Amino acid sequence: MDKTCSRQSQADSATQSPRKRKRKHKGADPLGVKRDSIGIDMLSDDMLVVILSYMSFKEAARTSLLSRRWRYLWMFTSGTLEFEDMDSATGSKIKWKKFKARVNRVLKLHQGPHVDSFIIRIRHAQPRHSRRALPRLRGVNSWIYFAMQKEVKRFNLDLQVRERFYSEYKFPSLEKLLSRTHEVKPAFGLLRSLELVHVDIEDEVVQYFLASCSYLEQLCIRASRVTKNLRVVDPLPNLRVMEISECYHIQSLEVSAMNLISFMYDGNDISLPFKKIPNVSELSLGGGFCQSFMCEPSKHSSYSVQLVTLALNVDIMFPPRMISAPRDLPQLHSLKRLELNVVSQVGRSLLFFATLVKASPFLHEFRIKVRYLVDLPWYTISSLMMFPEISAFAARFRHRHKNLKKFEVSGYIGCPSDEEFVLHLFKVAPSVEMVVIDTQSECYEQMLWDCSTMCNKEEGAQCFCQRDQMKLLEAKSGARTRVEAKERAKQLELSSPPKAVLVIT
Repeated sequence: MDKTCSRQSQADSATQSPRKRKRKHKGADPLGVKRDSIGIDMLSDDMLVVILSYMSFKEAARTSLLSRRWRYLWMFTSGTLEFEDMDSATGSKIKWKKFKARVNRVLKLHQGPHVDSFIIRIRHAQPRHSRRALPRLRGVNSWIYFAMQKEVKRFNLDLQVRERFYSEYKFPSLEKLLSRTHEVKPAFGLLRSLELVHVDIEDEVVQYFLASCSYLEQLCIRASRVTKNLRVVDPLPNLRVMEISECYHIQSLEVSAMNLISFMYDGNDISLPFKKIPNVSELSLGGGFCQSFMCEPSKHSSYSVQLVTLALNVDIMFPPRMISAPRDLPQLHSLKRLELNVVSQVGRSLLFFATLVKASPFLHEFRIKVRYLVDLPWYTISSLMMFPEISAFAARFRHRHKNLKKFEVSGYIGCPSDEEFVLHLFKVAPSVEMVVIDTQSECYEQMLWDCSTMCNKEEGAQCFCQRDQMKLLEAKSGARTRVEAKERAKQLELSSPPKAVLVIT
């Protein structure tokens, strides 16, 4: 393509050689205007570019086939540029060289001064043990500089790789960012949303975004290995939503933002990060800090009382320490929606989580999703005895909940702990109107953990951990198939409250 080509030249060429079309009309137009003179081709190029900006990138590019006038209009759009290294038609992965060349070609052709949204998703980057990991992602820096140049409002860079692996890509340093800014205005000055996934970003760069991007409304940093100390403090006039998750090297976090509404933190149990967050009504917690929220509620009472929506991601598969029953309950007097995502072993009691329902007198909706694991190494078998104390603590609270109208249990496999938990909720909330039990579970697809390569044993003998696995599964396992789990769930209908509608999926 000739680089000197522009929208104006295309418009001129279209004007010099217009196509004449004759149409026969049965009647005159009531406004006295010819019907073929009010079509979309009569609009100016600027108006057409505005219309194309509301389309997706692929849809806008396809309009180049309409005519010579439309051939280059898509290059001036200011909508969304979105790229993903997965072929939407075949579902196959696009090789890095081809994907990189495709992105670079589009960015080179783009002629518009601004881009509203710029989204890059690389789902299958090279794992960290590969020497080719860093060379594969060298071209990402130029994409970030493109986003700066186009003054994007939304920037999403997602380099998520396989579970427990990192992309090993590091966001440009503050010095490099500032060196690309040739004017007085700050880099990313119009930015409203920033989402970085599996991108290492230094503390000073995060602080720069918070201090310099006055329009910033949403900030997400997930799986950064170098983020350690953050201060999210006013003035942040527009910041509404923030997420700091899977940054397991976080040492300190201070949050004091008057206008913040939604916050997610999934990470280490650090000292209380929330100072002044009077308007936060939506909170999501995970990791060690989530455990502290449940078992040490007095530390979190300053903000828990104002929450309307709460989501807790609880992993009790490999607990970092013995969990003891809390002396009191969390203060959740404004809570209306509660969601729990629990990773647990088959047979472990879930009654402890009923205490959160007790602590929420105005709760309307309750959802718990359990991901059961059956592969049990020997060092997790001994930890199964730590929950009876908490379960007994929860069983004491058999009050009548007046406002709970709907609860959902996902990952139901029909084991005794599942049945015990649902029956307990029936007693706690006799006025519940809808109960949803979802039997879809990964448990059916798992295999028993094989310790033959890890344990020293005599030939032909059965080791301790395998023996305990079999005993546990024989005594506490649930249905072997999803059909059987549905049959077990149907039996709960006999004990359900009279007004409750039981939905089994």
